[in-house]
Amino acid sequence: MITLFCIPFAGGSSYSYRDFQAHLGDFIEIAPLELQGRGRKYGTPLQTNIHDMADGLYNQMQEKINGRYAFWGHSMGGWLAYLLVKKLTQEHKQLPEHLFITGCEAPSVENRRRDRHKLQKNEFMELLKKYDGCPAEVLQNDELMELFEPIIRADFKAVETYEYEPPATLLNTPITVMRGLKEEISYRDVLMWQDETVHKIKLLQFPGSHFFIYEHILEIGRIITDSLTL
Repeated sequence: MITLFCIPFAGGSSYSYRDFQAHLGDFIEIAPLELQGRGRKYGTPLQTNIHDMADGLYNQMQEKINGRYAFWGHSMGGWLAYLLVKKLTQEHKQLPEHLFITGCEAPSVENRRRDRHKLQKNEFMELLKKYDGCPAEVLQNDELMELFEPIIRADFKAVETYEYEPPATLLNTPITVMRGLKEEISYRDVLMWQDETVHKIKLLQFPGSHFFIYEHILEIGRIITDSLTL
């Protein structure tokens, strides 16, 4: 059995990957990790520092490692997964067999989005509509947005204040990177993941925008399964 640790995107929770379990090989078990302030940890203080987030996830996954494992992170979750592998490398711990990154530029790419978490409410709502990851019924529900808006703003701040530090040594973990052809992340932005690992990365592109993963759930499940085949 291989444990696939799934790491939330901005505004996401441990429930964000639940539909993928049915499309993975029966030797893969999803183990969703939870950030503070949402899902199973709703009510705990939100974090706005990506390194603090990674440390919390590190403690969670250490308790759940039981043999072979891999990471999957979408968007912000991709950077968190990367920071986890860096920390595991520094601590001389067992490394994941594979790192799956979706909808996420390489951490070394110059951060071009630094002020989204400071936007006025109406501008912030318009931004969320463009990412098509938040259902219209949620965006139009004031009570629900009172719950979700602080979470997304905190996550955006964590991403936008992150300062890249090159790894002391390149990661010894294979990386598969997937990108939506219509999202604002360029091919070059994702190709730069090659600078982080000693392995040749696998780069795949799909029709769709930032949340293409839900439109291609069958194919992505197959790609992960084939990559982790026993």
